[in-house]
Amino acid sequence: MDEKALKEIESYFFKKYPPNCGKPAYVSDGIVDSAEYEKTTPKILWILKEVNAADQSQHWSVSAWLAKDNWTKEYSKWQNTYSKLLKTTWAILNKKWDNIPSVKELVYLTRKIAYINVKKTAGKEKSEDTEINRYFAEDKDMILKQIESIDPGIIINASKVESILNEGALNVLNRQYTSPFMIGIQKTQNKKRLVLNIYHPGCHMSEGKYIGLVKQCFDKLQRGDD
Repeated sequence: MDEKALKEIESYFFKKYPPNCGKPAYVSDGIVDSAEYEKTTPKILWILKEVNAADQSQHWSVSAWLAKDNWTKEYSKWQNTYSKLLKTTWAILNKKWDNIPSVKELVYLTRKIAYINVKKTAGKEKSEDTEINRYFAEDKDMILKQIESIDPGIIINASKVESILNEGALNVLNRQYTSPFMIGIQKTQNKKRLVLNIYHPGCHMSEGKYIGLVKQCFDKLQRGDD
């Protein structure tokens, strides 16, 4: 984790998308709780699309929000996205794919992960994929720098931005497909990083099927596909 670089990235986006300028303002993201993230193995980064906000003119931090003890009480629809996300995270961290606790017992896991959005400003309730892709194309360099600075061991791309899989930290050549999910391994001189490309956790798919497809990816890995 490169805290200096992460602060520089946050400053860049704050200047690019300032509050009260007549356009949507920057919503910061990243590592939710640095201390918890650093002592968690493996370190997991989730990449999603955008956050929703009624007032898009103000700057706020989704990371700080997820670090709060009562964040679920401030968003009545939180389980729509976070139920699959948290249960999948628990399964990966514990290497167990059944008897997963209820999502209300797993809220604490937000403190152990990193969480970023491709679009750095708030959006409406329904994301537009073409818009998310456009924002990635425009902010690509800084988003990739953010990913590298977070330095995760596992990257879970649930943004539906396919082009991100050909760039920087997510550019993996050894790809194995478990339709409709992809698993890949990026090897560098000093480390090995696992990359998953999956549906958004808010998708209309049962939790059992969603987590089962992620399990298939890890089963491939255990069979020696790395």
